[in-house]
Amino acid sequence: MGQALAGAFLEAGHRTTVWNRTAAKIDPFVARGAIRAEAAGSAFAASPLAVVCLRDDAAVHATLASTPPTGGALVNLTSSSPAQARSRRNGRLRRASATSTAQS
Repeated sequence: MGQALAGAFLEAGHRTTVWNRTAAKIDPFVARGAIRAEAAGSAFAASPLAVVCLRDDAAVHATLASTPPTGGALVNLTSSSPAQARSRRNGRLRRASATSTAQS
């Protein structure tokens, strides 16, 4: 589904930055005008909106744990349970709160 989303964004004329754990999978999108991100963090930083669509919740957790997005909106379209979604949201809110407290 992530490939279909990237294709739809490109077809609609949106500036699209793509990243995949298997780099060769994004070559067709780069050929169509997408910007290649060498790492998930680069993809997150490229836009105020990041759309994530990975194999499962464990893959999302691993990606976000190693490269948490900063700022911007994160739309997770990966199939997961409501409890997993709430846990991810709560973790992001805790990180944002800790960051704002540390900056105060």
